[in-house]
Amino acid sequence: MNKLILILFALFFVQQKMEAQSILVVNDNDNITLNTDTLLDALSHTMYSSFDYWSVPDSAGVAPSAAVLNAHQLVIWYASTDGVDLSMWGGTNAGDTNLVNYIQTGKPLWIIGQDILYDRYPTYGAFGSGDFAYDYMGLETYNVQSYVDDGSLGVSVLERLPDAPTSFLGNINWIFSTLWYVDGCDATPGTYLMYKMGPASYSLAGQVCMFHKKTSAQSVMSTLFDPALINTQANRIIFLETGITYLLNSTVGVNSIVDNEISCWPNPATSKIIIHSNTQKIQEIKLINLSGEVLQYEKVNLVSQVDFSLRGIPTGTHQLQLLLANGMHISRLIQVQ
Repeated sequence: MNKLILILFALFFVQQKMEAQSILVVNDNDNITLNTDTLLDALSHTMYSSFDYWSVPDSAGVAPSAAVLNAHQLVIWYASTDGVDLSMWGGTNAGDTNLVNYIQTGKPLWIIGQDILYDRYPTYGAFGSGDFAYDYMGLETYNVQSYVDDGSLGVSVLERLPDAPTSFLGNINWIFSTLWYVDGCDATPGTYLMYKMGPASYSLAGQVCMFHKKTSAQSVMSTLFDPALINTQANRIIFLETGITYLLNSTVGVNSIVDNEISCWPNPATSKIIIHSNTQKIQEIKLINLSGEVLQYEKVNLVSQVDFSLRGIPTGTHQLQLLLANGMHISRLIQVQ
């Protein structure tokens, strides 16, 4: 009888882990499809590489149903630079009803895109009660766009604000010298301010372009620029992994998919990194670069702690992939100096 209880508990634990890893990426972009490919590639190299995908353009313009959205622990709604007839609005300023239903479950939503607001609000101004942007994104006024309002320059850098954890990139630069059509807004009271336009000499400096409206009932993070256009693959991966980790760990009632199973130190590292598993034994270790090339592989004899050598490993950001005794795969990003 005790053995049966243990088996049932183990199955419940596995089910919770599976549910906790349920991420849905909704592609609402049919403008520059290369941006979608770039974002998905970066996401596939994070520790959250297992995710479901729904393409609105490939589904004859149909957005996911409430049942599909609600079956996931996190939804990332991605529009890239597309600012025409986005499904997230559902044809109204109040937003897609299925998406609103998902938000009201209390699970986190990450909205990403440069022209999301412009699709419904081609002229700037104030939002109000009943507007999706006000009620759920936590935006009070739509102020500016880079390039449009800066003398055709574009914004060269975004700077992290104090509301954003220090695990986020300090500054964000682009594959281009500047980025066009980044929206700047003011937020409703209590909405967290994550990134602003910079540098200080830039005419639109200080305009905020990333927000998180977090209450006991909802969690919506709005990124009014496209992470696919961040300057390097390593920084794209860090930005996405950090954002997902932050959302899942700061939302009440959501099972975090970031557990405390593994500790790695020091990070950044030079000659070696110590890997410690708190419960399950480690049986395999791989170190992979961001292009997917295996730099080092080690099969270990079911141990709790390993001194993993980094001698000969090139500097940069790499992915540490671990196989544990219970079959669980865990990934961590590490910096080698």
